[in-house]
Amino acid sequence: MSRHLDKVLAHAERQLAPVGGSRPAELLARYKKFLRIEEHRLRLKHQAGVGGREICGRRSKLVDLLLRHIFASADSFAQSEGQLSATPLTLVALGGYGRGELNPCSDVDVMFLHNEKAESVSPYAAQVIEQILYLLWDIGFKVGHSTRSAPEALAEANNEMLTKTSMLESRFLAGDKELEQLFREEFREKCVQGHEHSYVEARMEDQATRHAKYGNSVYMQEPHVKSGCGGLRDYQNLLWMTFFREGALTTTHLVGKDWLSLRDQRRIDLAYDFLLRLRTELHYVNGRATDVLHLNFQETIAQRMRYPAKGRAPLSEVLMKDYY
Repeated sequence: MSRHLDKVLAHAERQLAPVGGSRPAELLARYKKFLRIEEHRLRLKHQAGVGGREICGRRSKLVDLLLRHIFASADSFAQSEGQLSATPLTLVALGGYGRGELNPCSDVDVMFLHNEKAESVSPYAAQVIEQILYLLWDIGFKVGHSTRSAPEALAEANNEMLTKTSMLESRFLAGDKELEQLFREEFREKCVQGHEHSYVEARMEDQATRHAKYGNSVYMQEPHVKSGCGGLRDYQNLLWMTFFREGALTTTHLVGKDWLSLRDQRRIDLAYDFLLRLRTELHYVNGRATDVLHLNFQETIAQRMRYPAKGRAPLSEVLMKDYY
């Protein structure tokens, strides 16, 4: 991935070089062109058979790079042209984006973290946040966003399991690094320690409800790739519970503890990679975010994923055999 990232960085330096005094919105055309070229490169890599996890990771790094340039531009304009005094502000990735996994049409979930004690943020933070969000929307991203102080974020995490899970995978993007590090430390102390049992119990209940909603079987004719039985969410659920039990978001910590054999770990990691690759193709075929592998798309997707013909069996059957 390093050679690919080097190329992206070199392209960013040429395409996204700051222009003095420009409003972030005035750079919109540059951002769109940069993203269009790099997304095309990713699509070619996907078509060449690169793994699902790697493609999603590369897309996440691409969005990281773009967001850091946008944040720097908004920060510079607020201070120089807006003559506003900077206050601590951090841009944090959440959820799947925080995990470093983005399919082509995935939401980009972010949190703006500040240290204001009042209900409203500073004029500087308000302007920076507004310019970043409007740019992301204009570029074409579907953005999930929140603006919170660290105490507000921690309280919300302990109030709602899904929010806690999203913050569990938070990742620093730009801004005040110290503020983000303090948040991470307090999150572990106040939202993880002492909450292990209740969190795992809530995740198991959520899994049972989700399975019931999507048919309670792996063998669905039109499976939900993300949330169905054996789908992406089951693997992620395992990682989240492992973090609360073992302190790490990896299946490695489950090997050798009567939970997973090394062979099992390899199998589920490969299965997860396959599902991410399949979901990427689903997004490309539909041109939008979708997670249901509909019957009328299965043959097309099998062809596009270059499944070889096996006798008289339709390619869709070969694909679904792999899926099951």
